[in-house]
Amino acid sequence: MSDGPSKFPWPPVLVVGLAAMGWFGSPASGASGLQLWIGIVLIFFGVALDGWSAAHLVRRKTAVLPRHAASHLVTDGPFRFSRNPIYLGYVIVLVGLAVFRPGAASLFAVPIFIALMLRLAIEPEEQHLSARFGVDWSTYAKDTPRWLGPL
Repeated sequence: MSDGPSKFPWPPVLVVGLAAMGWFGSPASGASGLQLWIGIVLIFFGVALDGWSAAHLVRRKTAVLPRHAASHLVTDGPFRFSRNPIYLGYVIVLVGLAVFRPGAASLFAVPIFIALMLRLAIEPEEQHLSARFGVDWSTYAKDTPRWLGPL
């Protein structure tokens, strides 16, 4: 039974689907040697941010997947800088892909992902967290940006 903000795992489905669209819809060549390395570094950094964020939620004993209700409001670790560091990591991966394999499909994947994530995942999750944590959520949401704040 799902008591979380979403019954469907939108975030991983969207990132995999849009990464595939970018990969297969963009030409196989066209990036310079430097672009390839920058793309690889961005992809690595995005995956590392995802892993750190997910591991932090597990350590705090709260839900990682949006199908499950959050048991704790996590505001430390990567969540000090972003309310959505896992999704920020996905964006970085998609940007890295667009640098690594430049083309219209990989470039358009980024804004499409952001728009769909806002509607299908982030807004329902924010409503869920607001209902569960009230003023604590409101304070956190006011003090921490949705995507990225000062380091």
